[in-house]
Amino acid sequence: MMRWQGWNELSAEERWVAEQAVMNLRTLNKACREAKPGTVLSVAEALAM
Repeated sequence: MMRWQGWNELSAEERWVAEQAVMNLRTLNKACREAKPGTVLSVAEALAM
């Protein structure tokens, strides 16, 4: 497991990947919060594909 070194230790490419991961997580959380009851799993699966 990689030990956290801080943002300044990451390459530009690594920072970009981290930013994309955060954006994807926020999108997933928002979609799941807004999903109708009983549809959260299908919404999450659709976003993952």
